[in-house]
Amino acid sequence: MYDWFIEKRGRKPANNNENMAGVGEFQSLDEAQETLVLGTVRPDSSNNPWTVDAVKYRNQLIVNLLLQIGCRKGESLNIKTTDIMTGTSGMEVNIWRDPDSKVDPRVNQPCVKTLSRTVEIAPELSEMLEHYILNYRSQVKGANTCPYLFISHQNGARQAVPMSLSALNKVFSELSVKVGFKVKPHGLRHTWNDRFSEAVEEAIETGDVTLEEVEDMRNWLQGWKEGSGSSKVYTRRFKHNKAMQKGLELQKTRLTKQSKLLDDSDDIPR
Repeated sequence: MYDWFIEKRGRKPANNNENMAGVGEFQSLDEAQETLVLGTVRPDSSNNPWTVDAVKYRNQLIVNLLLQIGCRKGESLNIKTTDIMTGTSGMEVNIWRDPDSKVDPRVNQPCVKTLSRTVEIAPELSEMLEHYILNYRSQVKGANTCPYLFISHQNGARQAVPMSLSALNKVFSELSVKVGFKVKPHGLRHTWNDRFSEAVEEAIETGDVTLEEVEDMRNWLQGWKEGSGSSKVYTRRFKHNKAMQKGLELQKTRLTKQSKLLDDSDDIPR
């Protein structure tokens, strides 16, 4: 009689109402998806979509850069080798607004829609960056004449030209096929915002930082203007998960309290 119920348990509900709160596709990756993506782009992965070592290391760097600092794809393609420098405690990357650059030969120039800023990068990401530049980018004929970090590794006329938006989008299309779900460059920016929210949650609860201070930090790191409100768009999964968690905690608390009241009451028929 209840086979249909048992069978449906564990299934995700069909999305028949796009306006229903909490229903629909999140742009960010969950932790399992993130782990699979990072494992797949490792150059030694048997599931890596690419065959040329230089392309493997370049694409691994692109995915990690987007995921670890939360920049836009246009920002990553606009990074020049001269934008990378040694900071106070490691390497730093400068992200500049440079519309209609005279040195950019790309017809469809990648846009930097956010404010210029400097972002410090972790040692592991610095190592990926140095490894790609020193061991692969530097070996491409003509690479020293191209100011941009990410270049084409094709032979012929396309060699050592700045990587295009279409080429970057192709990287993510090929990656999506391998991992079995859609991975988009902008989705990694959403993922960064989820992880940032998770990282500062305890500090907010203990009073070490205020919500206003957290949003100021987020705005700086993401290149948003003060008070832009953009974080609301980028933290949907985190807010959904927190709402579900708090709602479940409320149910458990109320049910425990109500059960005790019912057990202690003499007015309830037994």
